[in-house]
Amino acid sequence: MEKNNDDAKIGLILSICGLVTFGITSIIGILYCGIAYLKSDKLEGKGKTESIVGIIISSVIIVGYLIFLANYIAKDDFETSLQDLSEIIETSKEYEKVEDNQKEEIEESEPKEIIYNVGQAVSTGDFEITIDQVSIRDKVGTQYFNITPSDGGIYVCVDYRIKNISEEPKSSFSFPSIKLQNSKGINYSSDFDASWHYSYERKDNDSKVVSDLNPGITVKDYSAFEIAKELYESDSWYVLIDRKIKVKIK
Repeated sequence: MEKNNDDAKIGLILSICGLVTFGITSIIGILYCGIAYLKSDKLEGKGKTESIVGIIISSVIIVGYLIFLANYIAKDDFETSLQDLSEIIETSKEYEKVEDNQKEEIEESEPKEIIYNVGQAVSTGDFEITIDQVSIRDKVGTQYFNITPSDGGIYVCVDYRIKNISEEPKSSFSFPSIKLQNSKGINYSSDFDASWHYSYERKDNDSKVVSDLNPGITVKDYSAFEIAKELYESDSWYVLIDRKIKVKIK
């Protein structure tokens, strides 16, 4: 008869490892801990405490990553909708102020687009953002913990700084959105997994995930985009900030 409840130890270790595996091993760990908990009664309670601790740790890690991922996706969608609505309202207000005989002239004219360069600080109102560096990678992460793009793809990695230039603390969910855009105006969102691995590799990432960014404080952040190598090499590319500010990177 089995004397030790090894499943409890394995489950606990897998649960803790979920901190660096996006909760993947925590899912396996919670299964091991569940089995260990059921076996503990037949083993005079051995492994019962470890299995309970493992279940709690796994649950917290899994729920935490799900909340973070949901906020990450919701933030991008919310910003897009909010900015579209804001632009429509502002355009409508300005249009109403113009005399009827001037409306046709405005409709035919197009505002001159300003293109910024890497290294230039750009103001979005509450924030000042600077694209410091753009690099092309075929792998992101550390030596033992990394990922590679899909077949035919590359990672376009963007290093940038965000400074709060307003007079009040700002939530991380109000940070400027960062996308890539090609010459045809097609926008590409960052790859969540690749961005996480790239940030982990850089080690000096001090971006805010939950806490606020206070006035005058600057943080570094990183985003990685998976782009088809052929498309990237054959086109012009920009970092698009808040869907309206362009920084030329290629």
